[in-house]
Amino acid sequence: MRRTIHLCYSMLVVRGFLTLFATLFSVLLAQAIPTPLGPGGFVFPPQSGLAPSGSPIITVTSPFVSATLNGTLTSSVYSNSTLSALVFTYQINLSPNSPSAVSQLSISRFGSFATTVSYSGNSPTYVPPSFISRSNEGGGVGDVMQFHFGPPGMTESLLPGMTSSLLIVETDSRGFQPTTASIIDGVAVPNIPSFAPLSVPEPTVAVFGLAGLLTFALARRKK
Repeated sequence: MRRTIHLCYSMLVVRGFLTLFATLFSVLLAQAIPTPLGPGGFVFPPQSGLAPSGSPIITVTSPFVSATLNGTLTSSVYSNSTLSALVFTYQINLSPNSPSAVSQLSISRFGSFATTVSYSGNSPTYVPPSFISRSNEGGGVGDVMQFHFGPPGMTESLLPGMTSSLLIVETDSRGFQPTTASIIDGVAVPNIPSFAPLSVPEPTVAVFGLAGLLTFALARRKK
């Protein structure tokens, strides 16, 4: 009898341990999976993910200064070997003497690329975005990626002296190009140098372009 009770108790302990392990594993797995974000969509709340590994292909730290905001935006491009595509990261470091807080970061030229979004790093050291949205220009184009800080409304959470979490956008793009970002506190600080996916011309466009170049070359040769 005692042996049976002991065996049942052991089975309950093992089952409880396995249930707890499965729950923790599923939570960690969910947090490590970026969320898809298509044109016109938003992610609330965004998931914490994993920062890209290895060294970036390229990185630039761009200072921004206005009457209301002062700090730097660091933009990087990483290679995603799993998807043979590129990952873009952005991080705001707001100066302690910045007159105002940040409510939004906007980056343009994401076009119609498929994207997933996440962030890495939590408070109190880093400030995560409260939600992430993407514009909708129609026809499956969502050109502008928008990271919001603070609840919907006027209350910002990225205050002077603070650094944002690493903002991560995974894409299906295999190239990148220079672009501009805007950091907003109600009034935008525009034209901050950054990076975005590079659109590849459609095959028909490339063929017509090549044909035009050949025609131009032949015309010059006849002259």
